Amino acid sequence: MLGTTFHHNRDLSVTLTIRFSVLRMICLLVGLSPLYGISEYLIGEELRIAIVQRSIAPQLAANREAMIQAIDQAAGGGARVVVFPEGSLSGNSVTSAELLEARRDLAQAARRRAVYLIYGEIDLDQQTKNARQALTVIDPHGQQIYHYVKHYDQPTANLPGTFLIDGIPCAGIICADRWLRTVEELPIQRGARISFELSANYSQEWVGELGWYWYVPRAIRNGCWVVFANSAENANTPGHGHSALIAPDGTLVASFPDNRQAILWAGIDLDEPTGEAAAARLRHPVVGRFWKAGLELYQGRKLLTTSDFSTYTTTRRGVVLGAASAVLSEQQIERVVTQAARRGVQLLALPTLASRDHIAQLQRLAREHRLAIASAATLTSASHTTTDSEVFLIGSEGDFLVRRPLMSQVDRWTFEPSLDKIVFVLDGVPGILLAGEEIQWAEVIELAAVAGAQLLVHVDDPQPAHDRQSVRLQQQAVAASYGMFSVFAGATGATIWEDLNSRQERRAVINGMFSPRRDDLEIYSPFSANLIARVRPTETLIVARRELAPTNGYFQDRVARFPELASWLRWGAAELFPGMVSRATKSGREKKSGREKQ
Repeated sequence: MLGTTFHHNRDLSVTLTIRFSVLRMICLLVGLSPLYGISEYLIGEELRIAIVQRSIAPQLAANREAMIQAIDQAAGGGARVVVFPEGSLSGNSVTSAELLEARRDLAQAARRRAVYLIYGEIDLDQQTKNARQALTVIDPHGQQIYHYVKHYDQPTANLPGTFLIDGIPCAGIICADRWLRTVEELPIQRGARISFELSANYSQEWVGELGWYWYVPRAIRNGCWVVFANSAENANTPGHGHSALIAPDGTLVASFPDNRQAILWAGIDLDEPTGEAAAARLRHPVVGRFWKAGLELYQGRKLLTTSDFSTYTTTRRGVVLGAASAVLSEQQIERVVTQAARRGVQLLALPTLASRDHIAQLQRLAREHRLAIASAATLTSASHTTTDSEVFLIGSEGDFLVRRPLMSQVDRWTFEPSLDKIVFVLDGVPGILLAGEEIQWAEVIELAAVAGAQLLVHVDDPQPAHDRQSVRLQQQAVAASYGMFSVFAGATGATIWEDLNSRQERRAVINGMFSPRRDDLEIYSPFSANLIARVRPTETLIVARRELAPTNGYFQDRVARFPELASWLRWGAAELFPGMVSRATKSGREKKSGREKQ
């Protein structure tokens, strides 16, 4: 064995029993030479999953044999599902016949050991013979029950649906397809309760302080289990490993701390409720329209938008954002706003106020110092049975640019069926204001980016539902990754992020170019937003300035080449943000006709 590893991160209510000697005996009895270290979690009668974190060899035969041996080893330890990373069944210069034979061998192994097999493989295009990444699922009878081709390799591929594991609806994602909502989350809205991602990530995709920043927020915002199977270091691309199982509440149940070759054993509690978070967004009177339209894509619905759909364009370039942390008294508010004004802040984000008593003070300070102030306020009823919250942005004239209830308070969502009430324009730059758990509504942020928003402002609750600093940092990293300049203010901390050069940063990694750490960043993350600044223990206020491009390039960079996703997001932007889209489209027509106002 390469060595036994045990990495456990959850306070489970059941007793964990480690039985390495028994597993070793099983391996010897069936004639196996265990190539993989074993980290075993025996958790009652839960669905047992074995995640095989391995390096991918350049020879197809070597990969096939290693996979079969791992299947035997996993099944010997009681696994019902065996999961392999992206590209596990692959090799240089393979033929269709060789691939077919290898697939048959894996199917026989699945049938012989009565396990579900989920693995990544190369798929040869029948016409061009070009290799594409694909995800395949084999059931315990050796039958293929699911197969989808990575959309980043084939943008026009059919939308992946769901598959069943012992009656449990599941979904699959291949690596970079995590960016595509048609692949990542539409199957969850269709009923998937376990989301499997198979990846062969670049080593630079692992950012230690952000950890599992794509996977924890996905689990929380959908209320589903997330299984992440990533490759170890490969011959062609250095991987980072860190395979993991994440519970619906975002808890890291089991994970590897590095890129070792090993099997990670974990159990999924089938009695734990799943799917409610996703269902709540589907039921929402505004956001639900977007998801229902997406689900109709499976029936072949064509979502059309006006042919002259334009993205909001601004002539303003430099923007200065500020954020404060801690619960602020009247004196503290006065001091921090004065400091922000002296440092040239145009928009200051404050944490949620404990009451509405300070709103008049904020209006006065905004007028006096000529800056915008974002915050939120809560008012609990005398019986403490209901909480009335509102989110607001006060302009430099002391007027309200945004004043609304939380999106989750659907009984108070009485205005038109759009999200225009979360939109503001700061010196010609459009942005959106969110609060509390709205940080999880990533589809809202994405649609705003498609419509042209370039600023994201989020103010947090005094006691957020997920008050673990690591989780909030992960949620912020995802929320800020839509081509925006973003600021987050909370009682437990404040941060400012940017995602303004994401394409250049990604291409530098993909093309093997030198990408040094930037001194002006707290956290450099080439595949997500970068953390610019955060409040230190001795600070209250942070400030950052960035030059913005005339438009948000997210749609062209990430979405435009995927026909169904592009049409769905454009439709959603036009339906949910009609004010921003119509203003942008009108401006676009004026520019084309030469009638733009000077």
